[in-house]
Amino acid sequence: MDKHTITIELTQGAINNGYLKLSRNLDFFPADAVGGPNLSSAGRTLEVDFGRGLTVNSDIAGDKGILRERAAVRSFMSRERATAGSKVRITKLKPYRYAISMDSVEVSSEPEGTARQHVPEVVSGDSRSRRHRADPVRGLGLLFKLVLWGVGAVVAIRMFGGN
Repeated sequence: MDKHTITIELTQGAINNGYLKLSRNLDFFPADAVGGPNLSSAGRTLEVDFGRGLTVNSDIAGDKGILRERAAVRSFMSRERATAGSKVRITKLKPYRYAISMDSVEVSSEPEGTARQHVPEVVSGDSRSRRHRADPVRGLGLLFKLVLWGVGAVVAIRMFGGN
């Protein structure tokens, strides 16, 4: 990683409670963006872009070392299907402006030469493209679900004596 990027490993607690633990990386952010324990002592706001049109203004709650705006963090984790051990990349775009994405870089724990299943990646269509894991069912949407439902109905009818 370069000096404009940090990576944070998610814990189950962080996912359950919708926070990104920044306390070990507070020096990555401007000192005046780290506020006190409540809104009355909030720091200077950062513009945080979670991709797909989700951008929020938030400071860092200094007593907890987390972004104060947790609803956006929760939404991001849900959308990205984050799991404990997933890595989140925070990139400094300019002073007081940051982008947050899932880190798609994986380190293999298998010995060299061992075959690994390849997980395809998809690039989103906006001008600030970011990579994420492909989901083979996602995107097929309603048509796929209707076809599956129809096939299931036909099988059930044949099994249980329909014409």
